[in-house]
Amino acid sequence: MAWAEFALAFLVFFVSHAVPIRPPVKPWLVSRLGAAGFSLLYSAVSLVSRF
Repeated sequence: MAWAEFALAFLVFFVSHAVPIRPPVKPWLVSRLGAAGFSLLYSAVSLVSRF
């Protein structure tokens, strides 16, 4: 069971950090949230994904 939890944690970490900064995704998010909103949302997702 420990390996499954590790794999899930890695997947959540990877997706939450890699997807939002991809070239097609980041400009779309910044245009809708603004630069400060994107940074705030990205930081919040990063913090939540650590738990």
